[in-house]
Amino acid sequence: VKLLVAEPINLEKAVAERIVHATSAKTLDEFANLAGVGESDEVKELRLLFKLAEDEGFGDWLMFDASVIRGLAYYTGVVFEGFDRAGVLRAICGGGRYDRLLTLYGSPKEVPCCGFGFGDCVIYELLKEKKVTPELPHMVDFVVVAYENMMGQALHVARQLRKAGQSVDVFSEETKKVHKGFKYADRVNATRVAFVAPGEWDQGLVTIKDLRNFKEDDPKEVKQKDIPLQDLANFASYFQLPGAPAPTPAAAPAAMAVATAAAPSKGPNGSSDLEATLADQPYLSGYTATAADRQLYEKMKADAGCPSSTALRRWYLHIGSFSQSERLSWK
Repeated sequence: VKLLVAEPINLEKAVAERIVHATSAKTLDEFANLAGVGESDEVKELRLLFKLAEDEGFGDWLMFDASVIRGLAYYTGVVFEGFDRAGVLRAICGGGRYDRLLTLYGSPKEVPCCGFGFGDCVIYELLKEKKVTPELPHMVDFVVVAYENMMGQALHVARQLRKAGQSVDVFSEETKKVHKGFKYADRVNATRVAFVAPGEWDQGLVTIKDLRNFKEDDPKEVKQKDIPLQDLANFASYFQLPGAPAPTPAAAPAAMAVATAAAPSKGPNGSSDLEATLADQPYLSGYTATAADRQLYEKMKADAGCPSSTALRRWYLHIGSFSQSERLSWK
């Protein structure tokens, strides 16, 4: 150990021996004596820490251990590790004081902080041992399932549901087999499935099936509804559930105006309708880049450059990330 301490930084043997010896100290007084530091600022800081803990009533939960050495280089003060009271398991958590870490991420001045990280496996073992493991059933409001070649539209539906405050999972596999999506939804304990298929999508509709709030022998038309895309936020009103509001009247085809609109009719330089369109879809004509995106990008680049509005700026930077040859290939 002494060699490992001394050789990499060319410490004198006597200094290395003192360091190793000091780490065996069991009290702060013993450490100050063995390390030969007396009442240094660091020792005074530790004394204050233990006094404050004693005054607050949990001094008996702290003990000094000079052998605690955290491996992260950004610590600038006291470091600590937390253990179960019996001392059976390895450290549950560890952390310390760091004054300069945030300057690495752009802070113009030092921001003193104290933080720690948990060991998830250790805390789980401790909870099991104490028989206090919480019941945390996995639940999700919606699983969105995409028919073949409909993943972009499914992601659009997922976003609309999330904007309405729902927790949403997206089945990662495009599929013609509906049962695969329902099987996944059952596995993750989803309340409802939103199935995005071309026939309904062309009519501005999304099929939603409620998996939890009805009996197995209830008619299909009670448990499953085709809901206008533009009214997804009010999905509950389409099911006969207590307290649900009435559906919002809407013509289904109008729902497609958001998701499949071509380039808006107003001017191309940041008009409100263009901003609204790109807030709900990645490209001018939906979910695939087209020549319309290339043409508008080139015009904007030549005229005024990058726009300032949120969705249009995001679109502009995204289109600009493609090479010229890639943009020329768009039809």
